[in-house]
Amino acid sequence: MTPIDALDAKIITLLRENGRRSNVEIARRLGVAEGTARKRIERLIDEEVIQISAWADPHKIGYQVYINMDIQVRLQDLEKIARQLAKFSEIFFLGLSTGRSGIFAGCCFRSNDHFHEFTTKRVSRIQGIESISTTIITRILKREHSFPVLPMNAGNGNKADKRKWVPHHKEERASS
Repeated sequence: MTPIDALDAKIITLLRENGRRSNVEIARRLGVAEGTARKRIERLIDEEVIQISAWADPHKIGYQVYINMDIQVRLQDLEKIARQLAKFSEIFFLGLSTGRSGIFAGCCFRSNDHFHEFTTKRVSRIQGIESISTTIITRILKREHSFPVLPMNAGNGNKADKRKWVPHHKEERASS
């Protein structure tokens, strides 16, 4: 992967504000050629640094139940079980975690009946799951799918260089 530099960070910030923003507008706002902006965006997409897609509010498309699941598994089955769980469309986030659980999943369901069917008829069939602890999210107070973008050190794609904050909210940009 090519390290993220300051121009990439600015492009990502502009696309995060409006994923439909044109290459011409991005180039104009950043003072670069349209071809430069287009090639950078293509590279960021090809290297899976960014995805540009529509994000629907689950509540507005019929998903009424949010559940966080801590899934305790046999350690030797961790990766295999995670791959099986990742196939379920109800799981929108899946991560391997530290602590006693091993797998953390964020899920959306249309109803409590949907959740019950999911756990008792589908997840229960996966061998190696020892227990599941669930938490129902009763109200969403903040939900974002963006992170501050930090340029990366050109010599090492894993460490940020000088960790300069690139604000992504209008209020943060105005005060910085």
